[in-house]
Amino acid sequence: MKIDGTYIFTARAGEVWDLLLDPQVLLQIIPGLQKVDVQGDTILASATVGVGPVKGLFSGRISLLDQRKPTHVRIVGEGKGGPGFMKGVCIIDAAEHDGQTTISYQANVQIGGTLATVGQRLVDAATQQIMQQGFGAFNRVLGVRQATAAEARRLADLAAAERAAWQAAVFRSQAIQSTFPRWFVVLLPALLIAATLALAFGH
Repeated sequence: MKIDGTYIFTARAGEVWDLLLDPQVLLQIIPGLQKVDVQGDTILASATVGVGPVKGLFSGRISLLDQRKPTHVRIVGEGKGGPGFMKGVCIIDAAEHDGQTTISYQANVQIGGTLATVGQRLVDAATQQIMQQGFGAFNRVLGVRQATAAEARRLADLAAAERAAWQAAVFRSQAIQSTFPRWFVVLLPALLIAATLALAFGH
């Protein structure tokens, strides 16, 4: 079974790459994924897979080969469960342009057991649906991350501007103090005392 397609993300290739290998993100975007553990270039995962009337839990291993971050990777994986087994190879390429990243994927997958009895067309349709759902969910997660990062930058800029304004005020105060006549600081209390005595004796 051959699968191919493209998807466009509104982010740079490096950002897309890092999020696609984040276990917490994978759990959010892949339908049926229950557990994922990234160990270097190997991903261990378990997921509930359903095609038509056939549904069951699969456990598998995925290896990331020929990585050229963030533009190319070859993925080799296999999994098995109650409904049968599956194994295959998927090549993913990323191209960045004007702040957007286009992901292209080509996969060749073999299935066996009960899963293979539901028909090629049904399997193809289910696989494409899972891919599109996953990429759509990923784009939503990406949007939330970008909005959070933008808000953090805005607050950081605001805090920096407030610190700069406070430092400028302190500098102005120090400048005024440094130019203020020192003799006036000494003379002012004496003048106040003299004025008080004059008022007292005047009465």
